[in-house]
Amino acid sequence: SSNRGNASNKSDFDIGDKSYGYVSGGGGFDEIQKISSQYQAGFGIGRHVIHNDGFVLDLESGLDYQAEYRTDETTSQSVYGRLAEDLTWHIRKNLTFTQKLEFYQDLERTSQYHGDFNSNFSYGFWENLTLNLMADESYNTDVAPGVQRNTFELRLTLGVTF
Repeated sequence: SSNRGNASNKSDFDIGDKSYGYVSGGGGFDEIQKISSQYQAGFGIGRHVIHNDGFVLDLESGLDYQAEYRTDETTSQSVYGRLAEDLTWHIRKNLTFTQKLEFYQDLERTSQYHGDFNSNFSYGFWENLTLNLMADESYNTDVAPGVQRNTFELRLTLGVTF
């Protein structure tokens, strides 16, 4: 049901006690979405709205350049405004809930946008092993012909921390 590969990195740096900056980048492919290759690079600022021992809520805004080269020989390249929310809740010592919501507004073609919602329950059940239940929802107004604008995935995985 899926043939894709992606890699990404986001690095944060503190600007005072409550604020931070970030830079991000990534790339990959997605055969189901008819993307032969894609990449993105961005930067922005964030704010630690809530930051205590068991609960963290961050809000971010920034700019992101994204390019897609599709299997139908079309391309999509644009600069996006990015708004995001990132939450981590350590419910118990071995149970964590993480959630991220991202919205990208195309700044050149204002009718185009996309968004991603990701959530994950992670249960540490033995030493460095976790059982993870993940849900991912994505919506994109600018897709290749024949591709659905909305996608939903539910995954159950085994994680190893080292």
